[in-house]
Amino acid sequence: MKPIALMWKKLISFVTPPKDLDSVKGPAFLIKIGPYKLQVIPAKVKDAAQAIMLEQQIYDDLPWNEYTFRTEFAKKSALYYGLYDHGSMVGLVGLRVKNDEAHITNIMVNPNYQSQGIGHFLLDLIIDKAKLLNCSLVSLEVRKDNDRAIRLYEQYGFKKYRVRKRYYQNIGVDGITMILPIRKKKQIGRR
Repeated sequence: MKPIALMWKKLISFVTPPKDLDSVKGPAFLIKIGPYKLQVIPAKVKDAAQAIMLEQQIYDDLPWNEYTFRTEFAKKSALYYGLYDHGSMVGLVGLRVKNDEAHITNIMVNPNYQSQGIGHFLLDLIIDKAKLLNCSLVSLEVRKDNDRAIRLYEQYGFKKYRVRKRYYQNIGVDGITMILPIRKKKQIGRR
């Protein structure tokens, strides 16, 4: 391979995350958060039923169904982690990657486990994974009326980007797209 072609190939691999995210997924591990010893496990298709049970504990009108979770958990361009207490899913976070951008698709914490730092842990985990993938930003959507979540995201440096009218169609609520830059893109040819 010619030196210029090899250099270009290295540059492309630097700015484009791998299509298969297994390289950053990592194994299951234990963590202590507040009074809980929780297991963090990369989610698989078989975990969709647990995700639905968690969702039912949080929302009156379910945003996702089991098929959606199964489809998301199977995607090569997505990472999902379940947080378990004694075999029951008490938290979930997910990330989808396209080019050099990461999008948090889902973050949920069982109401009985909230206000313990679990939401912070899940955000830290998924933002760290986006950094490992060399993404330039992380985005997410949040309900316009979810002040608690908006404050959490703002603590992390997320900025409101735009309002999406009736984004949550099943309940007729607007969504806010929020963005967190996590690295500056290097400009080619500039010093």
